[in-house]
Amino acid sequence: MSDVLDYSTLPRPAEPRRLPPKVRRALLFGLGVVALIVVSVALFLYRRAALGEQKMTQLLNGDTNVSLLSLDIHYQQRDVHCTDKQVLDYLASAIRTHSKREGSGGAMYEATFTFGGGGVFTTIIGRFDAASRCQCRPMHSKRRSPAMM
Repeated sequence: MSDVLDYSTLPRPAEPRRLPPKVRRALLFGLGVVALIVVSVALFLYRRAALGEQKMTQLLNGDTNVSLLSLDIHYQQRDVHCTDKQVLDYLASAIRTHSKREGSGGAMYEATFTFGGGGVFTTIIGRFDAASRCQCRPMHSKRRSPAMM
C-alpha cells in the first residue's frame, strides 16, 4: 500500500444552489427600494433640521415673515405644549426684538420651536423672560411620569 492519500475517491462537494434570475432581480429591486427610502428619510430629517435652524436665525434677526406653529418646552419634570396663535405671535415678536446682550441666572429649559412652512429647531434656553412677562392664559402643561425622565 501506498502512503499517499487518494482524494479522487472522495465525493465532490455539491454545487451551491443559485436563486432563479427572477428572484434575484426581485431581491435586488427590494433592496434598492429600501435603500432609497432610508436615504429619502435621512435627507428629509436633515433638511427639516437645517430649515429650522435657518428660520430661527431669521427670527432672531427680526424677519417678520417667519411664524411659529407650536412651542414645546421641557423643564423641571413638566412638559408644555403651546399652539395658541396669540401666544406664539407674542413670543415671535419678543424674539424678533430681543436684547442682544447675554443675561445671567435663571432656569434652563429645552425648547422645540416648530415653524410655519416647515422646520423644527430644538435648543436650550435660559431666562425665558418673554414668557414670564406674558399675561396670557395658561398653556397646555402636564407633569411627566417618572418613567419619562
